[in-house]
Amino acid sequence: MSSSNNNNTISPYKKGKDFEDVIKEVLKNMNVELRKPEHAPGDGGIDFMGGWREHTIIVQCKDHVKIRPETVRGFEGVLSRYGRTETIGVLVAPSINNFTLNAVDRVKSSEFNIILTDKSNMEPDLIRFIENRHVKSAQQIENISNELVNLRNDLIELNRKIESTNKNNRFYFISASPVAGIGIGQSLSYFDIV
Repeated sequence: MSSSNNNNTISPYKKGKDFEDVIKEVLKNMNVELRKPEHAPGDGGIDFMGGWREHTIIVQCKDHVKIRPETVRGFEGVLSRYGRTETIGVLVAPSINNFTLNAVDRVKSSEFNIILTDKSNMEPDLIRFIENRHVKSAQQIENISNELVNLRNDLIELNRKIESTNKNNRFYFISASPVAGIGIGQSLSYFDIV
């Protein structure tokens, strides 16, 4: 073996570290408020954590030829320690083609917010994910919850007013039901009192 071959060989550790450094720069350019997680047993190999657009982003860099569903399942275990509504897990590979179809299927069926991406598409993929999956921040969820409580109280009060002004032995009631998990649908119904 010649010495030139030895000089051109990059250790897997160095290759992985170089890839992490590239991803770190991408995250900084996205204005992610980065903090390096403390490595502890059970951390699942989290490479970066940070805040971005009212969400917690947890990033794992995978510089592997093929990324399989087992990697996704392990990442789900890591994400289970964080808030599900506002946390987005990001598995980053050198190319989107590094993810197997089974890994993609696993992410599609996951109860966690996970995206599979590469360094070139990380920001647009995150934006698209948030817009399409309607990932809400904790503050947005609290605001929606407060609006729903106020709407429910308004409906109860309106029902009372209708009952008190009922002059034709017809009882009206308003019901509210969740629509698409967030909105409220209303229906006005009645029945005759005999």
